[in-house]
Amino acid sequence: MTSETIDAGELTESAELIVTSLISGLEIKRAGIWIYKDHHRATLKACLIIDRHHQTRDSTTEITRTQYPAYFNALDEEILINANNAATNPLTSEFRHGYLDVLNIHSMLDAPIRINGKTVGVVCCEHIGSTKVWNEDDMLFASLLADQFGRSMAAEEKISQYRKLVETSRALDEQTANLKAIHTSLNKFSLISSTDVNGVITDINDNFLTVSDYSREEVLGNTHRIFNSDYHPNNFFAELWYQITQGAIWQGRICNRKKNGEIFWIDATISPVKNLLGKIEGFIGLYHEITHEIDTQVQLQEAEKLSGSGSFRYNPKTDQWMTTENFKNLFSIGLNQTISWTIFKNIFSKNDFEKFKNSVFGLSEKSHFELIVKTTSSPTLWLQFTGKKQGLWVLGSCQNISQRVKQDYELNRTIAFQKTILNSANFSIIATTPDGTITHFNNMAEKLLGYKPDELIGQLKSDIFHLKEEIIDYSSELEKNYKQKITAGIETLIFKPKLGIVDEREWTYITKYGKTFPVSLSVTAIFNDKEKIIGYLGIGKDLTKQKEIEKYSAQLNNILATAGTIASFSGFLYDVNKAEFVITNEHFREQVLQPNPDKTMIDFADIQSLFAEPHRETIATTLEQAIRFGTEFDIQVQLSTAANDPGNWLRIAGTAQYEDNSITSILGFIQNITEQKQLEEKLSSLALTDELTSIANRRSLMIQLTNEWKRHARYQSSASVLILDIDHFKAVNDRLGHDAGDYALQCFSFTVKEQLRDSDIFGRFGGEEFLILAPNSEESTAVKLAEKIRKSIATSTMRYTPPFQSNAIEISITVSIGVCGLSERISSLSRWLAAADKSLYTAKQTGRNRVVSYQSL
Repeated sequence: MTSETIDAGELTESAELIVTSLISGLEIKRAGIWIYKDHHRATLKACLIIDRHHQTRDSTTEITRTQYPAYFNALDEEILINANNAATNPLTSEFRHGYLDVLNIHSMLDAPIRINGKTVGVVCCEHIGSTKVWNEDDMLFASLLADQFGRSMAAEEKISQYRKLVETSRALDEQTANLKAIHTSLNKFSLISSTDVNGVITDINDNFLTVSDYSREEVLGNTHRIFNSDYHPNNFFAELWYQITQGAIWQGRICNRKKNGEIFWIDATISPVKNLLGKIEGFIGLYHEITHEIDTQVQLQEAEKLSGSGSFRYNPKTDQWMTTENFKNLFSIGLNQTISWTIFKNIFSKNDFEKFKNSVFGLSEKSHFELIVKTTSSPTLWLQFTGKKQGLWVLGSCQNISQRVKQDYELNRTIAFQKTILNSANFSIIATTPDGTITHFNNMAEKLLGYKPDELIGQLKSDIFHLKEEIIDYSSELEKNYKQKITAGIETLIFKPKLGIVDEREWTYITKYGKTFPVSLSVTAIFNDKEKIIGYLGIGKDLTKQKEIEKYSAQLNNILATAGTIASFSGFLYDVNKAEFVITNEHFREQVLQPNPDKTMIDFADIQSLFAEPHRETIATTLEQAIRFGTEFDIQVQLSTAANDPGNWLRIAGTAQYEDNSITSILGFIQNITEQKQLEEKLSSLALTDELTSIANRRSLMIQLTNEWKRHARYQSSASVLILDIDHFKAVNDRLGHDAGDYALQCFSFTVKEQLRDSDIFGRFGGEEFLILAPNSEESTAVKLAEKIRKSIATSTMRYTPPFQSNAIEISITVSIGVCGLSERISSLSRWLAAADKSLYTAKQTGRNRVVSYQSL
């Protein structure tokens, strides 16, 4: 865990609290928290430093292991860095010249922050002005707060993971809903062509031929000059060709001419096609006809050309302007009025005026400029200036492009919307060479399979995504049908496409992390102009949702056909005039809704009475909105049942049906979503349970401790806290591995739970540290319980069988326990935990495998 994986904003409050507590509790002027910036633990970055002596705060400074190797090594090896004289202490003397002397720091007390035994940062306490000798309480206090911040980091990481799980689930549902819109958008891009490196057309689709009126024979072997309308300036296509031959993608609008001479406009995206060595082998163009959208703009431009006006000449040396009549008309300037820079300064914004002036004065011989500016007058005008330097003069023109800007804005909005839909496509695209080596891997493929493109492209073949047994089975099927020997592998996947047959089949994909999911895969061959296969294209659609629906539907049909039990789905029709419901699924009506069995039509009042009291108003309001305004609805409500029997949750969705512009009925469906609601509740409970030991986690414990403290504050009730720490647990991990360590933690938890009352709360506080909250227990009673647990652990032996071995290994552990009951000495929850932790620390320091109570200290 590093600062890269933790949102700094989530820990700001914890850092502020701990740093200010250190400054106050240790009576120092400077303290801070540093966190490793990367997984290599080579750089420490300040999370928060507060210096009350110099009145500064810092959260940006970084130090590296290269700068201070002795200090970084000490953080990994020492429990605490106690440097009364920091300038001479071998662990901190590296800081002397660049840090200690500058800030007048004499003493340092640094406590490493550890999570599961691994150092992730450090809490730094620094005394300014004189030498300070840190006592035992100072060291314990710093260690306790370092441990507290480490636990905060671990908790925030767990919460972040849970949020991501929920967001991923929601995203999948949204992608399914967008599928229809995506396909509709794709169909708009209906014109496609490809060329070789010289621009000679090698392939063109039927839609392009239909629009242009040319035959395929007339087009193939020609360049796109066959469609040239002479509309664009000479350098237009030269710049386009230069851009794509340099490996870039060109996007823009092109005016073409049909065979019969008519003009048609296209919105074009032209991309280079590269081989494995990165060499351009040709170009492919994707086009969308926009003739209708551009007609207005073309007419405007033609009118401007016919006018022959709007031009100017300017001499920078003499500040002389010469303009046409129409140029003055654009700015509403009188024919006898002299043009000057003051006029432009008054009608342009300051920024546009400076850009126009700099463009004119910045020209060199034979150079040119193009500039679009907006006037500040009413109505606002958009003007396009073009100019070039010729001798002493700047020659140029000005056009009113306000209408074109408006059209461009609307067109760009349409294009942006279409691109957004395309980028949301939920199918994977994987392209390969003829031997199956991956050459292209799109965003959805990356998301579904978990690989980054640079992990696959040019290195691996696409059969790595398939189950071997499925490929073997399909190979056998192909051999039987085609009477040929086929090697199971990539040859299986491309066998039919190699024959010119599109291979469409359901497969099971394997992700990078070993997870499997069903997919509908279509594999086709890619041919060049010589009808030679140059690769293969695989388009896959995730069938997980579809399979779940099919499975659910099959289960539902089976239930209804064989047992007639409760159905979870039904259509309904609500007659507005009669105020009656018709439920289409008889089983659903009888078993879920349970209305009067003698009535085939159900009154609205009967339906409303079926639901729990808080939801009846929701039903009434929703139906009223649908009837009055035609509002579509999709709500979740709960049925009313007996007191001890939780009611079913239903999802109800519907839409208004019209006749002669009047709403006559509401058509929709009702779905039993009780299991989904129960699953959501289960996911919520998982956030409070330790995954390894299945006992309460730190978050759950803190909630219980907070509630117990509030109860004590109100009723002066008794309670005790026991903090347990397994002795030398790191040695178990180092000697036998982390699997053995996890097994030991599970056995330890089971043994402890056997000693507890039903009212006791037991959980994992972090790593090998556990906590027991014993309500209504005095400290003396809790000590007896702790001693009982200690003896039980000390006399227990765990038998662990390592992987790939037959002989079990015996593991014996002991535990140290600190106990603290509530008393007048305990003034807050944090002090209660600190007192129990201090008792544990004493138990560790005095030999381990023992119980120490706070009263005995």
